[in-house]
Amino acid sequence: MGEAARVYGPPVLAWVALIGRLVINRGRNAVEARSNRLVLTYLGALAISFTLQAPGTYEAAGDLLGIPNVAKPLSHWTVLIAAWAARNLLLWMREGGEPVRLSWRLRLLVAGSMVGTGVLFALAETPKNDVKFNIFYGHVPLVLEYWLVYLVGLMPALVELARLSWLNLCDAERPAVRLRLWMSTIGVVAITVYHVHKGLFFTAKRFGLPYSDAFSAVMDKYLTLVAFVLVLLSASLPRLRVSGDGAVAGWVHRFVTYQRLTPLWLALYRANPQIALSPPRSPLLDRLDPRDLDLRLYRRVVEIRDGRLALQAYLDPDAVARLREEAVREGKTGHQLDAAVEAAILKAGLRARSAGESPPNGPSHAAIHGGRDLDSDTAFLVEVADAFTATRPVRPWSRSRGGTSTTSG
Repeated sequence: MGEAARVYGPPVLAWVALIGRLVINRGRNAVEARSNRLVLTYLGALAISFTLQAPGTYEAAGDLLGIPNVAKPLSHWTVLIAAWAARNLLLWMREGGEPVRLSWRLRLLVAGSMVGTGVLFALAETPKNDVKFNIFYGHVPLVLEYWLVYLVGLMPALVELARLSWLNLCDAERPAVRLRLWMSTIGVVAITVYHVHKGLFFTAKRFGLPYSDAFSAVMDKYLTLVAFVLVLLSASLPRLRVSGDGAVAGWVHRFVTYQRLTPLWLALYRANPQIALSPPRSPLLDRLDPRDLDLRLYRRVVEIRDGRLALQAYLDPDAVARLREEAVREGKTGHQLDAAVEAAILKAGLRARSAGESPPNGPSHAAIHGGRDLDSDTAFLVEVADAFTATRPVRPWSRSRGGTSTTSG
């Protein structure tokens, strides 16, 4: 099972990333459409390369075309295409403007590498059609030369990829962008190390030099797996420019925000179901549903505010002042103070409503804290919701004591 995952995992992941990109992330203008084509070229070439390297496909390609091991150069040519497409994409991310294209000099370099590897492959004596090509033919004349000509076309792209990934990483500030660029940088460095290792392996086999078979096996099995999985994960995320978040990062942020608001909303809804525009499904399905997050998050914020207004008649002004004093004594300030007080007020108001007790001194008309727009108000309510789930239970207002009391849960 583990070996099958290692061999077939990368091609499956590559095709999933490619199909996902085709389905959910089309460019909205000419520039985005062109940059999206770079990503599709990159992912498509990697998907084809990984598929050709899988044992069954590798042997089937040789049998179908009548050329033993033809999957080897085909796979390497698609890697060349993927590497240079990725380089152009990172360069565009770095410089902005129109997506860049290869210069004629670089096009000739890539074309020369493809033609050279094709000629050397045709001349090399490799009659057995087997995915273990490197083991069987590492010592054969022209195989080392084949690899060196391949590296002539590939290494400049890998060096540029590593450089651009690192430069973009140094400039990036947002966590989502930095995560993607870390994956890209580490993956590209690992791919570069692997190709250098294979060059040393073929050199050792050709000239009878010592080279650890155990070390080579580990590098072949695991370094390529880690490298390409990291590169694929970074590439499968929609475009994340250094200057801002992308579609996936925004969706993840909205999804997490929705989850964090749910406990507070659910408590208010149970106290007053009328705040909901439509009856909710089961809490689990509601939490897991990834659709229409923009609209659902907006409704969640509005419904929490409606639930807060519905509790106004149960809020004791003296208790509100006392709760604020307690929060100040605990060292809270600014938005943290306002959020902690708001959470404690809501919890006490919900318990008072449940117990059917009105505040002894009349309802509170204190100002309701929040943001100035939807985004800032959502951020504030997230703080309130976090504090709501973390605060100690608050008893309803006591008529005999004219205040509030708290008890540990």
